[in-house]
Amino acid sequence: MKPTFFDWGLTAERPFVVRFHITNHKYMSNMDFDFHKSMHLNIILKGDQGVDVGTDAFWLKKGECLLTAPWEPHRGGRSKTGSAVCMVAISLDELLKLLFAGGEKLTAFLMLPPSTRIDFMRRKGLMRHSRICGERLWSLKDENFLRSWQAIFNFFVELLSAIDEKELPRQPQNDYIKLRPALQMINAGSGRLITAAEAAKACSISISYFRILFRQVFRRPFASYELQYRLNGAANDILKSRLTVKDAAYEWGFFDTSHFTRTFKKVYGIPPGQYKAGETADKKEM
Repeated sequence: MKPTFFDWGLTAERPFVVRFHITNHKYMSNMDFDFHKSMHLNIILKGDQGVDVGTDAFWLKKGECLLTAPWEPHRGGRSKTGSAVCMVAISLDELLKLLFAGGEKLTAFLMLPPSTRIDFMRRKGLMRHSRICGERLWSLKDENFLRSWQAIFNFFVELLSAIDEKELPRQPQNDYIKLRPALQMINAGSGRLITAAEAAKACSISISYFRILFRQVFRRPFASYELQYRLNGAANDILKSRLTVKDAAYEWGFFDTSHFTRTFKKVYGIPPGQYKAGETADKKEM
């Protein structure tokens, strides 16, 4: 069965999910990049963890956190010392409703490069607030929904209070909203190739404006983003032996096996057959 866009099933009544992940000393995972409909707050409670957001790699230590936007492919799968991580999946839409005017500020903050967001939170002392949030969630163990939501909300209040609007990109929240239909098309899990023309039509804007706006908001071309999603899905199917290389190429919208293999090797550094065998290579930027 082909995996679809990962969905935590968040709703207005249940706008967040908390999970705790424990890893061992010198842990290394072969987890693929994943896309989520939710915003993620990952808080390192113990040890350290290596995480990737797109082509950027980071090491986080105890008491630090990583905040990823719903549109950012990311993964976390290595640790030098072992770790305990509090992962919070949050509905951005539901959080924005509660933040009122601060919602636009949060969306603009999420549009900053991940390295800039991490540096900002370190510089402003916000990592301390993330640690407080994580420890509170750990003590509650999801047994008190309202108290857990209060702890999460308090972190974002501290974050927004620390943000000076002069430090934010001039990218209004409306630009993200305009492009959401394109993300929903990609995330539908059909596996087929989606063109910029189709995505622009879904957003009810011209294709030229769509291409410019998408690059401005998400810092990469639409075609690159769309291709990465299909490659990640195909890689996941191959790794878990759900599909052969030939079938993965067909199911995920590539012209033929040769085209799929060339594209796969360009991005992952090895052909899909070697990837299936468990060999690794550094992923290259498109």
